[in-house]
Order: sequence, then C-alpha cells, then structure tokens
Amino acid sequence: MDRQTSRQPRAFSLYHLYLKSNQYLSSGQMIYVVNVQTRNVMDQLLVQEAGYTKGITAYEGLNCPPSSTCRKPLQPGNPKSGLVYIGNQTQTLTAITMDKTSSLSVYYGGITNFGFFRTYTGSTIRSLLPLTFSPGITQYIISGGRTSFTFQFSG
Repeated sequence: MDRQTSRQPRAFSLYHLYLKSNQYLSSGQMIYVVNVQTRNVMDQLLVQEAGYTKGITAYEGLNCPPSSTCRKPLQPGNPKSGLVYIGNQTQTLTAITMDKTSSLSVYYGGITNFGFFRTYTGSTIRSLLPLTFSPGITQYIISGGRTSFTFQFSG
C-alpha cells in the first residue's frame, strides 16, 4: 500500500485495485477500499463505510514479514491519517516518533465506538512503550503531524 492513492472520479473494479495494490479514497458518500497484502499474499481487501473514516485523508497498510521488526513512517493527514494491519501476528510498538500535541487512537476492527481500544497522547506514549496489540484487524489513527512507528511482529 505504499503505492499511489487513486482519487480520480472514475469507475473501476475492485479487481483493478487488487492488481495495482492501490487504495481508493472517496470524496463523496461512498466507501474506502484498502488493498491489504498480508505475508505477500494479495487476497485480502478491507472495505469500510465512509462515515467511520471521515477525516482520514492519508491511509496506509502495515505490511511487514512475520516475526520481524519493521519501521513505518506515516505522512500527516488533514486532519487525520491511518495505518491498518490485517494478519495473525501480534504487533508490539517498540518506538514511535510523533508530535507531542498529536494523538494515536487504536481500534480493533472498524473505526467505531465498539472497535475503539484506547487513545494515547504524543506527550506520554513513549513512556508507555512497549505496547502490544492483538492479531486481526488493528487500525492506528493519528490526529495531527508526521509519525514514525517501529513494530516487532510475533506469533
């Protein structure tokens, strides 16, 4: 998902997104489609209702080899950016660089009240590391600023 984002107002198929490893961010009342590549297998597609992802203007996938350490920079969104992981590995956040005034909200599954896990502030999160997150669908939503994550994968 480190490839381009499609924002053109044109029709194309999910298969096209699948082949190109692109994500589609709708500017209207539609859905987000994020192509998620887990362990180099291109057969997973995350579809989210746009109402839950409103305000997220930069979205990327966390695609790291199993049992590895991986650094992932995330460009700032206006007002939010998101990082999504789908897989069977436990993710341990071992380091993070983010603005002190920013916040990181973690969701299991969708970005809903039901999926909400916790919010961390940029001024305190480093003192809480390492933080471990469960396998499955985990979404990391940043409010404000450029961020860089370092994760250790296991499981």
